[in-house]
Amino acid sequence: SVYEIDKNTSQKTWEAKIKVPYVGLLHDFGVTENHVVFYVVPLAMDTEQIQRGGIHWSWDKSRRTYFGVMRRFGDGKDIRWIEGPAQSGTHTMGCFEDNPFPFMPNNDGSPPDLPGSYSTLHRISANLSGRNKGYNVEPLYPLNAPLPKQDDRYNTMPYRWGYAACPAPKGEACPEQRLREFAA
Repeated sequence: SVYEIDKNTSQKTWEAKIKVPYVGLLHDFGVTENHVVFYVVPLAMDTEQIQRGGIHWSWDKSRRTYFGVMRRFGDGKDIRWIEGPAQSGTHTMGCFEDNPFPFMPNNDGSPPDLPGSYSTLHRISANLSGRNKGYNVEPLYPLNAPLPKQDDRYNTMPYRWGYAACPAPKGEACPEQRLREFAA
């Protein structure tokens, strides 16, 4: 279910039920003025593996990643799932309309690809005015950038600046993690 709660009354004002492509990690979502956006990654539940006594969640590299978009305040029947390569994404830093744990074991028992699971900040975009053959992924910041955030006053709108706790780039004296400002 997707729903909205009125901040003044704490009452549910809208709800829609959606069907996801498979039971995978859906850790965060985005909201624009007119749409709700979901990102399903192949950190998936494997019922057969669980029945054999295995772990509940594992990375399934045979599955694709899906970017789902539905009309905000709709019934969910219009949701569009746009398919992309198997990759992870967990935290959303703002979402707007422009022209209308990575170390989980693999489900096949192979070790995780630690260098390949390095987390950086990307912008994901899709053309909503027609058929899609996938979505675009644009790198924004080359270093590890967990839990990114933008100024909440600009939720659902284009914004210029974002913030994340990031390591200092090579050559800088400060070795500890700190808040990093970058142009989005």
